[in-house]
Order: sequence, then C-alpha cells, then structure tokens
Amino acid sequence: MMGEKDASGRQKHIAYRGKNLRVSRTGGVSLRHQAKLGRLNVTANSKHGVRISTRVAKNTQVALQNGRLVLRGRYGKGATRLNLSKSGVSVSTRTPIGSFNWIKPNRSSAKIAGVVVRGKKAAQLQMLYGIFMLLQLALMTAANLIMLAFSVLLWLGQQALTLPERLVSLHRKLTNQRLQRQLPVLRQVLHPPISEWTQEELVAGHWLLYTHITWDSVALFTQQHEDTLHTFPLLQEALPHCHKVANYLAPIVKNDPRQTTLATALIAQALARRSAATLRAETLLQVDEFVLTYQQRTEEQEQLLKVFADFAKLAFTLQAPADPMPTPAENTAAPQRSSALVNLNTASLQELETLPGIGPERALHIVALRPIQQVEVLTRITGIGPARLQAIIEHGVEL
Repeated sequence: MMGEKDASGRQKHIAYRGKNLRVSRTGGVSLRHQAKLGRLNVTANSKHGVRISTRVAKNTQVALQNGRLVLRGRYGKGATRLNLSKSGVSVSTRTPIGSFNWIKPNRSSAKIAGVVVRGKKAAQLQMLYGIFMLLQLALMTAANLIMLAFSVLLWLGQQALTLPERLVSLHRKLTNQRLQRQLPVLRQVLHPPISEWTQEELVAGHWLLYTHITWDSVALFTQQHEDTLHTFPLLQEALPHCHKVANYLAPIVKNDPRQTTLATALIAQALARRSAATLRAETLLQVDEFVLTYQQRTEEQEQLLKVFADFAKLAFTLQAPADPMPTPAENTAAPQRSSALVNLNTASLQELETLPGIGPERALHIVALRPIQQVEVLTRITGIGPARLQAIIEHGVEL
C-alpha cells in the first residue's frame, strides 16, 4: 500500500504482505510463517521472533512471545469495543474511515482514499469526521424539528378552522344534558302522562310548540289553514287532536314560555321510543315546511329544530331556508329580473328548475297545475310561501 509523503518527502506508509514476506516502512522486511499444532498457533517472524498463542475464552487469546506472556482480547458488540493487549486496556470505536481509540488516541487509524494513516494524525482525522457527523446529525434534527413544527402549525390551523363548529357542538351537547336532567320534573307535572299520548297527539304537540300558536286560538288557526293541510298528511292527521293537546300543554307553557324547549324534548323522546325514524323525520320536516310556507323560521324555532332532532335521535343539520325574507334594505333595492322570462305553462322541467327554490319535484308539481291562470296558484305547492313566491316573480315569469 502506498500513501502520502511526510514533510521530509518520505512515504508515510508502504507495505507489502505476501504469504511469507512482509515489507513496510515502519517494520522493514521480514519473513513470516504460521503453523497450527493442535490448539496452538505458532508464528515465526524473522524480525519479531516466535509467538505461540491459543484461545482461552471467547474473544480472548493468550500468547507467549519471546518469553513474554501476552494477553489479547476484544469484547463487546457493535462499533465500540473493549480492547485488551500487551499495551494495556483501551476502548475503540470502528468508524467508516477506520478506528478511534478513546483512551489512547495515538493508537487510532484512518483510511482516506486508500491511504492508511495511524497515530496522532489518524486521531485528528477521526475527530474531524466525528465533528462532521455531529453537524450532519444537527442539520437532520433541525430539519425534522422544522417539519414537526410545520405539522403542528398545520394541525393547529385545522383545529382553529373547526373550533367554531366544535364550540357550537359542545354548547348543543351541554344544553341537551341540562334538558335531560329536567325531563323527569316535566313528566311528573304533565297530565295525562306522555306515555299515554297517541302518535297523532305527539305530532300535534310538536306542531303546536314549534308554531307558537296561542292556546286560546287553536280553533281559529285550524279553520284558517285547514284547506292547505292536504299537502302535509301527518299534520292533517294530527289536526283533530290539536285542541286537546293544547289543553295538555297550556298549563305548563303558559306560565313559563321557556318550558317550550323542554316540552319539545319530551315529545321528541317519546316519538323516538314509539315510532320509526322515517315518521320522526317526516314530522320534523313537515312541521318546518309548514312554517316556511307562511313565514321565515325564527332563531327560537331553529333551536327547537335542533332539540327535536337530537332527542328524536335524528342526524339533522340545520340549513338556512332557500328564500329568506328580504330585509328592509333589500326591499328598497329594485328587483333584479332574469333576462329571459320563464313561461309557467310552456317551460320545460329544466327551465322551471332555474326558478328560485324550484327543484325537480316542485317543477313536476308546477306542470301538474297547468294551465296556470295566476302566479299565486303556486302557493298550493308544498314549500312555496309568500317569500318564495315573491322571489319567483322577481326572477321573471309569464303565463
């Protein structure tokens, strides 16, 4: 092997190793022969004499060289080992460029581009390599920390986006828990007991609570809306029971309007125990659709919808009505009409669906009403109230 030259121009390391011939700059020229006699290894070297060695334990060798007893061993797993030699005990670590001796650095070795260096210079190279590896480790750690910080910030951003929804959900859950604790008290004061109510009476109870009908005007209300109830079959069936149910609820709600929410929860819970999910969902939707036909949903009614859905065990997401009542500011603005009028008597289903709040089902209802003589006839269709009818007129229709 050939290496770099030193300051004097001499080669740092030149070595030749043949079967019996050894040549190196530090050891000179020597002849060497090795033989095995049983468990003994016998090595004769023209420069170092004769050495007889044998293994006495795992990784441990004892030798007799030129009359001196030598104990040699290498212990441990991995890169770092404990070394035992004629020069004493040392600890060394194997690296990709050689070996570094922690106790006796001058016994380190390094190999760079095929050049083997030993001693102090090897220790310096090993230390430089160690510093380089530490810098690399620090850079990798910093990169991982940056990625971790970015992931944390991304997670926090996602949590921040969903925080309002989480807070609303938490408030809804706490409200339901409070109502649940108060239900036993309402059951005791409600007569007849809720368990004795018929299904029609339960539907009527939710309808009355949701629409805030004055308890003394139930008869007048039923007379005013009886002709439109054919589009709400569940409500039509519950109509004959409204006056009776109003008498059940009046003593409770009249004295404390806040009991409306609690009574709604009790009725929804009773429906959940005694009716199918489809009927509970239809009850909720028909009552809400009935209200939207004549007016805009109030905040209190939105809260009642949520309570009814939760206690009736319905997965329900409240959405704003498609045709909210215009605000005073909007009323002062000039209505915006479509550039092309939609003829209610000749338009196709696709053209009818371009009208505000008109989907495939309502478009079919419009076709069934033909010939249409007046635009107001559209209010016969479920879900088309005064507000939605006005939006349709402003969009632009003709007969």
